Amino acid sequence: MDSPLQELMGRIRARKAAGSARVIDELRAFFSYVLGTGVTEESYSAATLLNSATEAEYRTYIQALVTDSQLPSIKVTGGIRGLQQTHQPFISGYLAAMTLPECTAGTSSSPAKPIPSSSGDTGEGFTFCQASDLLPVDQRPPSSSKAPKNKPDPAGNALIQELKATGVLVDLSQSRLTLGDVVGLDSAKRALQQVAYTPLRCPEVIGAEGTIYRGVLLHGCPGGGKSFLCKCLAAQLKIPYLCATASHIMSKWQGQSEKMVAALFQLAKEMAPSIILVDEIDGLLSERTDGESDSIRRVKNQFLQCLDDIEHFNTEQLNDFRTRHTEWMGGPRAAGAPKPTLKFVVFLGATNFPDAIDAAVRRRFDKRIYIDLPDINAREELIRRGLPDYLLKECPTLSHQIAEQTNNFSNSDLSLLIKDVHYVPLTKLERAEYFFLNRDDRWEVCENGAAISTSDKAEDKLIREKLVHSHYLDLDLVGHEIERPRVSAADVLQIVARSRSSISTKDIQMHLRFAEQFKSG
Repeated sequence: MDSPLQELMGRIRARKAAGSARVIDELRAFFSYVLGTGVTEESYSAATLLNSATEAEYRTYIQALVTDSQLPSIKVTGGIRGLQQTHQPFISGYLAAMTLPECTAGTSSSPAKPIPSSSGDTGEGFTFCQASDLLPVDQRPPSSSKAPKNKPDPAGNALIQELKATGVLVDLSQSRLTLGDVVGLDSAKRALQQVAYTPLRCPEVIGAEGTIYRGVLLHGCPGGGKSFLCKCLAAQLKIPYLCATASHIMSKWQGQSEKMVAALFQLAKEMAPSIILVDEIDGLLSERTDGESDSIRRVKNQFLQCLDDIEHFNTEQLNDFRTRHTEWMGGPRAAGAPKPTLKFVVFLGATNFPDAIDAAVRRRFDKRIYIDLPDINAREELIRRGLPDYLLKECPTLSHQIAEQTNNFSNSDLSLLIKDVHYVPLTKLERAEYFFLNRDDRWEVCENGAAISTSDKAEDKLIREKLVHSHYLDLDLVGHEIERPRVSAADVLQIVARSRSSISTKDIQMHLRFAEQFKSG
């Protein structure tokens, strides 16, 4: 009676002779069977040749098995002969290192495990594996939704929980932010909508040959609104938003930092569709140098691997969506079934120093978006939103006057200017020396108090009788409140005259040069 292995090899030969595409399933079963057998301690050194294998190389070998006239056969001693692909010695070395109990009587006490039929038989048997499953665990690409799921990794789950505890996962479920809250940056908003909004809301328009963007780099001067733009995008789409910096990832423990990187991307895939933002990404993925430490280099290499995995994950999910969408169009759609959704991960990087980013990292950003400083119209809108309403009614042209005097101001600079405007009442209170009780029985600043206190004019007499010379913190507040001083247009223009932009001309020129050199469509 033939052994299970011999039966499997017979099925492979039969399918190959008939030109059946299902031969790949039989080959996967073959690999699964080999993995399930024992490996002796002596032969383990040969099996470690797997460390240099890549999935592409395995695919090359499988293709050779399908197309060659001769299939490899199993020796009685458990070795392999008939391998014609001499450029794949690591595969032949690995398979030869396996001890096969069915072919070497008495070499193992482990019972022979049955080979599953590719026809869909149920019952005891092996789970099919892909060629990539022969890679070391930390080097495997993400599995597709139809591939068998690996057992949960307790260590990986612990790292994911640690990441969540640091606040990487930002809860925007109750946020009312939208891209409409971002003033200006119309081209950047359109680009981000194409990257994330289209795959989420209408993935069917991507087309048969379309892909999902793997990564987007946002670069611009400090305070330009890069992080806020990403937050508004995630809040509008109502999808998980992971915002990380170097402080969330770097660890003092050896090997922990790269594990945190892997955990970050794993969490994003588990919660897909999702968005990852790595803020100040130049601090993590700067240009590699000879003098940097091994730990930093490993973190960068892990990031590169994870970015490649994201592309693989998005492609698999897109192909799976196309299959489900075709099936949905064929019947469930008419029955009122909901349209299938697409899972994907978008990686966003924000930086003030794009020149510092490693070239290999920069290449993995499919789009590079320049976040420009607000123009005069955007500045006017930002100022109008921040100033008190009564000021705009008293002086309708005030916001335009300020916009004209704040060229090259960033969003952050304008926010600080508005904050200074809102602090004017407190400044007036601090400097005031005279107060009086007004008709509402509230303490009000008397800016001309010193002159009124010594005035003999009849019109000043009523105020003089109520005038108090005191600091506002020493006023009698029992039954009284302090009237908030009003801000005048003159007060605002004085603040504008004293304010300066934090952005240098050199910064602007650097970003314009980078945008021109590495611009994307």
